[in-house]
Amino acid sequence: MDAKSLVADITDLASLPGVCLRVMELADDPKASAADLAEVISHDPGLAARLLKLVNSAYFGLRNPVDDLGMAVRVCGTESLRTLALATGAVTAFKDIPHSLVDMDAFWNSSVHCGLLARALGRIARLPQPERLFAAGLLHAVGQLVMYAKAPALSRQVLDTLRQDPQRRPDVEVKLYGFTYADVSGALLESWGVPESLVEPVRCHLRPGSATGFPQDAALLNIAREVTILVEPGIKIDRREPRPEPAIANPVWAQSQLVASVLPAALEQVDAQWFEVINILNPGGSLAY
Repeated sequence: MDAKSLVADITDLASLPGVCLRVMELADDPKASAADLAEVISHDPGLAARLLKLVNSAYFGLRNPVDDLGMAVRVCGTESLRTLALATGAVTAFKDIPHSLVDMDAFWNSSVHCGLLARALGRIARLPQPERLFAAGLLHAVGQLVMYAKAPALSRQVLDTLRQDPQRRPDVEVKLYGFTYADVSGALLESWGVPESLVEPVRCHLRPGSATGFPQDAALLNIAREVTILVEPGIKIDRREPRPEPAIANPVWAQSQLVASVLPAALEQVDAQWFEVINILNPGGSLAY
């Protein structure tokens, strides 16, 4: 068994809705207009509502409210639209995963935190399209859901081992599966037709040194993931615990072209957006474990 074979027969469980796929296609089509995208999105009231809420949220920080779908598309831009379509599609695709192995609300809460932090780090690093890092962070762990669905017995062994130290997950998965959730996440995104600029950072975020096309993105995603593991449980309670220091190797910082001192500013951006964005992407989800 390998990551691709695990993904190959999961089409019924984890296929993206047609509207989301069409939005992604149009986002990649230079001839498509904002009106074309607005027309497609208008056929999915849930996606349209999420788009309007996102454009008017702290995620964009606009001064004046936007209530027109066409204007929302223009404000949002194709990269953010692709991200929104992927996010909405992924939440929908995995809505039927059994809760016996995973708390889906907690999973998406953590994923949104990782995505927002990756985006904030990308902005600080002055990447030309930091929105793709939000999508990468949001979807970096969807491979875990595939593993829960297709290999529940092995997944239980992984979870039992990780109760004391969640950072050991990659080593435990390699021992039991022969590959990691990041390999499965990358294979799933590849099967969805997602651009390599998103697939490679997701596939390589546990070992960012192996990334060749988008090494900085992979390093930034690695940092976001490591920080999220440490701070994410504390963001669901009113009283904040002191933030621990993440164990991020110096070569990863060098590859990211950032330094550790940027983390407080990046986390401040996440704090301003997190509750609002999770309510947009996963409406009705719990904000506490």
